[in-house]
Amino acid sequence: MGSRCTTPPSTEALCGPLWSAPQWRWQAQRCDMPVLPWPDPAHASSVPLLRLLVVGSRCFSVNGAQLGPAWHAAAWRLVCAVNCRVLGLYLAGDESTGWRFAQADAQCELRPGGDAAVHALAAAMDMPVAPTEPGRAALPRPGPGLQPTAACL
Repeated sequence: MGSRCTTPPSTEALCGPLWSAPQWRWQAQRCDMPVLPWPDPAHASSVPLLRLLVVGSRCFSVNGAQLGPAWHAAAWRLVCAVNCRVLGLYLAGDESTGWRFAQADAQCELRPGGDAAVHALAAAMDMPVAPTEPGRAALPRPGPGLQPTAACL
């Protein structure tokens, strides 16, 4: 499909893997991420999640705390392992060990990333980013929680 294909089709879906939480956790654990155990009744849906957006080689924390380089390197390994250039990661807080991988989504929402995510996606696809035309609304600005980091290499 060429270099502009961000995520090749899989056997489950046209936009990459459509896996269950245990499948994602198994793959994340192989990429050296601490993961939530399964099943995990202690981490119910009421636990706040940190959302990471991986676009190309850039990692963004969309809604909260910034993670260190080890997390970004592990996110990059996961993206490479599942052959996705765009991936949403969801981490659950754990008081004793920090953040743990909970789930991923190959069909994630890019809008929270704003202009930074658009530029990262264009770079990943080897495409130029057109400047905003006069009279046309600019892309939404990222919220205060979005902090792009250096490349995840």
